[in-house]
Amino acid sequence: GERVRPGMTANLEIETARKENALILPRNAVKESNGRKFIQILDGKEIKEKEIETGLKDAGGNIEIISDGKIWKDLN
Repeated sequence: GERVRPGMTANLEIETARKENALILPRNAVKESNGRKFIQILDGKEIKEKEIETGLKDAGGNIEIISDGKIWKDLN
């Protein structure tokens, strides 16, 4: 294998945390207003806002949604 030499660079991803079965959404789906975070859910023909708590973020642009499971039920 090739060795790292002075002047060479490398791109790394270091895993600092992992959660199984987490509910994740793209970060741009999470809106912020007046210090609160929410997502928008289509309920029939009406768009509703659901306030959320967020958790871990990944390098791929996703964010964990923390809730009591009610949001998950609303999304199904």
